[in-house]
Order: sequence, then C-alpha cells, then structure tokens
Amino acid sequence: MNVTGLFVSPMMTFKRKRMKLELINHAPFGTIGGCSKNGWITTDLFIEYIKHFTKYTRASIENKILLILDGHKAHTKNINLLDFSKGNGLVIIILPPHTSHKLQPLDQSFFKPLKTFYNIECGSWLREHPGRKITADQLGGIFSKTYNKAASVEIACSGFRAYGIYPFFPDIIPDTEFNEVKRSNVILHKPNKIKSQVNLSTLLPLPSGSSENIDFDITPCFTNIVPIPKIILPPKKGEKSQKITTSHYRKSLFESSEKSKNYKPFVKGF
Repeated sequence: MNVTGLFVSPMMTFKRKRMKLELINHAPFGTIGGCSKNGWITTDLFIEYIKHFTKYTRASIENKILLILDGHKAHTKNINLLDFSKGNGLVIIILPPHTSHKLQPLDQSFFKPLKTFYNIECGSWLREHPGRKITADQLGGIFSKTYNKAASVEIACSGFRAYGIYPFFPDIIPDTEFNEVKRSNVILHKPNKIKSQVNLSTLLPLPSGSSENIDFDITPCFTNIVPIPKIILPPKKGEKSQKITTSHYRKSLFESSEKSKNYKPFVKGF
C-alpha cells in the first residue's frame, strides 16, 4: 500500500509442495500464489512477488519507488533480490526486525484489521456451512472478502500518518520509547536456607518430662564448596533501519555468505 491509499494485489502462500491455480480462483483480482514447506514467505517467493510488484507499479531507473519493509531475512539476505531491485529502480529501506509495534507500522495499520476481518469471515462461513471445515479451496473466497474490507484508503493513509512516515514527522515517537534494555547477569539457582523445627522427643528416647524443641539452621554444604554459577549474557548485536539497495550493503552480504560457505566445523577425533 502507498500513501495515497493504493494497493498492489497480494500473494497468497500455501503450505504445500505444488501450487495449483484453483486455490486462487476467487481471490482478489490480480492475486498470485505460491507455496512453501511451512507456508511462510521464502526468499524465492519474495523475489517472485517483487517482480509482480514492479510490474504493477512500473518502477524503473527513471521512476524510482521507495519500498519500506520489515527486517525479515527473506527481505534482506538475498543478493539476487538486491540486484533486481537496484536494476529496476526499487529503493528498499528495512525496519529493525523483532521489534515492538512502534516500529511495525504495517502490522498495526493493515494486518491487525485484516486478521480481525478474516476471523469474522471464517465465523460466517462456518455458520453458513454447519458440520464442514474450511479447506484450502475455500481460502481464496474468504480472503477476498477480508482483503476488500481491509484494503481501504483510510487504513492505508492512517498507517503512514500515525507512524510519522508521511507526512514526515520523525519526532512522533519520543526518545523515551527507545531506552536501551540492559542485559544483566542471570543467576541459575540460589537455594534458600532450610529452616526446620525438629521435635527430639519423636526421634530419641528422652527422660520423662524432658522434651525440647531445637531449631536447626541448615545450609546445603555444596554451596560452601562450589559458588553459585552466573551466566554472563553476551552483548546482543543490534539491528537498525537501513537502506539495503546500496553497494556497501551488497558487498557486506556477499562477504558474509562466502564466509559461511567456507566455514568448516572442527571435529575432534577419537
């Protein structure tokens, strides 16, 4: 979606080995389909969608388009994607992955109402077809009704506006929302002192009339010998928003992929 409320037809991904066009017969107009092992987006599927996106937006070197994506590895760790995007006028900026809703505008502005409408449509279908289950063959029609409700001009424009993307307002999220999270040492386990009360009259024969209660303060002896271990968490490498359609990013990604290819794990002999 863009700042004027226009949408490019989506891609539906299915958890299966082979794609059949019947699955998207009743999907929104222009929808393309794909499949993967777990039903999630992959680098190959994303390149296929980017080509679909480029076709409909008519992006080119002379007509460049800014594309803002989340930092999912399917979007960022693909050299073929970078080469295609750069050659077709796509300028891609990624948002930090695994962050709060403050940095996930698409999730909050579009996918949240999309999920709500989808649940409503599924409930309606089940009531109209008692005793039946929703299968992949019905998903296209259900998703079409859902998408047509969520893909509105109001939802698109409010998403860009609420997060300060357009109109551009960099201070819409205060600095206090970005306080650094400190990673402290974690103690695995610290046994507490065991304090018990033992009545000796129940354990040893005592003279008549002499019964006393003695408090024992018991500390596990191993803690006096071996100190409680602590785990020092390694510093987590932070990720940030960045433009990935640059020569510098491509070079670093290429070097990283080559390094992983040449890595040989050390195997200790017997």
